[in-house]
Amino acid sequence: MSTEPEGDVTSADLESITFHSKVFQASPVTFAHGEFRLPAVPQSASEVVVKLTDERAFGTLHGKSAAAIVMVATLGGTGTFSELALLIANAQGWINTDTVLLGDRVQVHTVTIEDDHIAVALMTHGPQDPLCCPTMEVMKRFAVKNDQLIVFSETIRQPQSHLIGTVWQWLDTRYNNDTQTVPVNPADYTLQFMSEGKLVIKANCNLTRGHYSITNQQLSMLIAHATMVPCEADSLENRFVQDLMHAAIFFFRGGYLYLDLKYDSGTMRFLPQQQE
Repeated sequence: MSTEPEGDVTSADLESITFHSKVFQASPVTFAHGEFRLPAVPQSASEVVVKLTDERAFGTLHGKSAAAIVMVATLGGTGTFSELALLIANAQGWINTDTVLLGDRVQVHTVTIEDDHIAVALMTHGPQDPLCCPTMEVMKRFAVKNDQLIVFSETIRQPQSHLIGTVWQWLDTRYNNDTQTVPVNPADYTLQFMSEGKLVIKANCNLTRGHYSITNQQLSMLIAHATMVPCEADSLENRFVQDLMHAAIFFFRGGYLYLDLKYDSGTMRFLPQQQE
């Protein structure tokens, strides 16, 4: 999620900007409290709903102040369509100059503006994926020409192959109550997914082994054996292992591995260990 730098378009500004959706083309979209709603057909209970998301980026594109914001639209059916809206600042204010469809039921991870292009990391559908459950990591990069978005590269990642074999160092866990746990020495807390579902965990002074299973991006881990060496009083061993056992989903972002915990209770962050 990108923050809103001082001086750039704010949440309040977005409420007054007219957006042009490629999914809902019947009329322009102007948000109220981050949403646009309209009956799908006259006197119908089903609605067209377009929402702003927190996935947004701010920066400069070819010398112009710009913003890239993800919107999600439903048209009264089962589809949930993500769109990328380009905003450009001019003398009249912020203008939505172009919008492109990112896909139906995709999961957008990050949006960034850098080197005069926009990059969107998302999970989309592989050839065998059902609509409910995309598993293919893609990085889409957009150039901007005449204030229009043009795809110039699309890189497919293989998240599971990147996951396995790497030694991942624990950087922190951020919980949904605005607290976090940060190890003093990340090298003391590592996680390694081996082949054939085997798991190796270093939890400070103890070594733990177990098993894991992956279904799409869903993850479960089970401890099978652990050494019982007493660690120092300020060890985070128990917290680390407890959080791992509550991991439910994994994904990659900017070279980091993230494990989302069950019940939306927090997120663990890891970085590959540098090999000497």
